[in-house]
Amino acid sequence: MFRQMLGMVTVVGTLWLPSPSMAEPTRTLHVANNALDSATCGAKVNPCRSISRAIAHARDGDRILVHPGRYGDLNADGDFSDPGDEAAEVQTGCRCMILINKRLKVESTGGAQVTVLAAAGAVLDVVNITASNVSFGDYGKGFTLTGAGKVTDDDGIGLDVLGGRDVRVIGNIAQGNRDAGFAIRGDNHTVRDNVSTGNGMGFSLGSDTEGHTVKENLATNNGNDEVFGHGFVVGGQKGTYEGNKAIGNRGIGFYLVLFSGTSDFEFEDNEAIGNRGAGMWVRFGAQLKVRSSNFFGNLGESVGGSFPAAPNCGLVNDMGGPIDAARNYWGAATGPGPDPADDAGPGSICDVNGTTVVVPFDSTPNSLLESLEGAPGAE
Repeated sequence: MFRQMLGMVTVVGTLWLPSPSMAEPTRTLHVANNALDSATCGAKVNPCRSISRAIAHARDGDRILVHPGRYGDLNADGDFSDPGDEAAEVQTGCRCMILINKRLKVESTGGAQVTVLAAAGAVLDVVNITASNVSFGDYGKGFTLTGAGKVTDDDGIGLDVLGGRDVRVIGNIAQGNRDAGFAIRGDNHTVRDNVSTGNGMGFSLGSDTEGHTVKENLATNNGNDEVFGHGFVVGGQKGTYEGNKAIGNRGIGFYLVLFSGTSDFEFEDNEAIGNRGAGMWVRFGAQLKVRSSNFFGNLGESVGGSFPAAPNCGLVNDMGGPIDAARNYWGAATGPGPDPADDAGPGSICDVNGTTVVVPFDSTPNSLLESLEGAPGAE
């Protein structure tokens, strides 16, 4: 997906007049529901009403603290022109509700459950990040991103990182967006402890050369009449994928498109459970090792015309080469096979174009409950 990226015009008030000194300390700007946007807002005693206004007042390296409440199209009338509305660009410019185009740390004070960024069905993305070294959310300091509508491939995403490097996306919830909950492009980003639920798809992750660190994320109940509903779509050569869960999605749990010559790609301690498509589908690439992961309850239905039916397949090898998938749990102590297990490996229909090694296998699963502790919304 490509889009025109337009920089925001920085609005500078007398309170936030920048200093020529490069050594000036990092500042903290505040955003709250009981506040007003102004040319001088941002201090703790004079917070801004919109995140967009705080970003306009911020400098590279600043922190923005967002207090509990609802931000976006406040009265859901679709125009983003009322006092306190975010400075959205609907079907123009960034095609987003909030644009982070500076090196900032953006955190909530109350966590994702009580800090909601609501697009109210507008045709845009909720948040776009175009700068490197941005931090969006943190453990217990994330956001809920919801209500992004979709007309083209440039719309409908909860959080879209459009490139750059070293962006941290942690502790957020994307829910009810027409396209992906999270779309991540660029290099060396960290995506951790996020939840994508009720979106067109869960996570779309592509890297240029260095890959990403993607850990302890949950994709569940994704899919609609426009988007296939995969849990995780992963493309690239490198990356670390650990402790992620794809559960009960309309499409495939994990869809991997690995570039030729793939190296340093780690896939371990992940779970694909109860998805309507296959648990995992791998295309292209040269080598892959899958370890300590759980695959069971996946139906293997056909998905969107691009993925034929692979009944009961936990892992479909369509990469034209070998996959080392030993030491995984397939739903039964006896290993991969018919229900109640998921199937994979030699002698199954799941090896479409390649051979998958599944022996030895684990006879017991990893603890799903234990691994989800600490995720946004977990008690």
